[in-house]
Amino acid sequence: MKTKVWILAAAAGIGLCMGAAVRQGTESPMSPVSMYTEENADMECLSRLDIKEEAAKKIEDYQYVQAHKYDTGWTSAAVNLRARPSDKSQVLEVIGFNTRIQYRQEDQEWYQVRYKGQTGYLHKDYLSLARIPFHDYSAAVNTTKSFMPYTAITSAESPQYRLQQKAYTGTYGIRQVNGRYCVAVGSYYTTAVGTYFDLILENGTVIPCILADCKADRHTDETNRVTFDGSLAEFVVDGKALEKRIWKSGDVSSADASWDSPVKTVRIYEKGCG
Repeated sequence: MKTKVWILAAAAGIGLCMGAAVRQGTESPMSPVSMYTEENADMECLSRLDIKEEAAKKIEDYQYVQAHKYDTGWTSAAVNLRARPSDKSQVLEVIGFNTRIQYRQEDQEWYQVRYKGQTGYLHKDYLSLARIPFHDYSAAVNTTKSFMPYTAITSAESPQYRLQQKAYTGTYGIRQVNGRYCVAVGSYYTTAVGTYFDLILENGTVIPCILADCKADRHTDETNRVTFDGSLAEFVVDGKALEKRIWKSGDVSSADASWDSPVKTVRIYEKGCG
């Protein structure tokens, strides 16, 4: 019954669009107003059809999940959705950390997953039965993303040093743990080394991070968010492997075009790696 309703609704939407196009065509072709409104009518019709198609896809996906008895879970890391239950199979899509998915058990090691209308497979190590809580904090005005060498962390008894024993030199020459970039921030956000957090930029880019060090309060502003050079985030890097463009600019924002945007929000997760 629902399918019939949506087919009728979609048909009605098409009818409305056709009617709008006919009405606009009766206006004087010399009128600037008619030309403007005709373009708007076309765009409005397309928007309506897009919305209806998206809604129909969501209903179809919901019905599929219900029929095949999937449960709801969340990803515990940024993971690859595989075409088959094997870590050597094709990657269909990369699913972000703490993303809601529908799943059911395939075997002792893998889950079959339904995500965005696709059916794929996820290893059991990357499934969480509960969403990981987080808190969002607004960023102070920031103009740069600084960096420091990991070799500057020398106290063998410190949590910072222990974390670097688990870290590896990853993308752009930045140190990483579990795919997250090692970063230091001010005490306003968190002081617990190993905490997972995201830097959400003004352009929408999300940089997954892990707290690798804490900026000293004496080096930050009165709110303990940014240093006096305008840096909110200080990336921990391998100086020998660091991309030359980062060395040249002195700013990690140059690592990738999508990173060249100020931090808007710092999202702190109630999860970490000790």
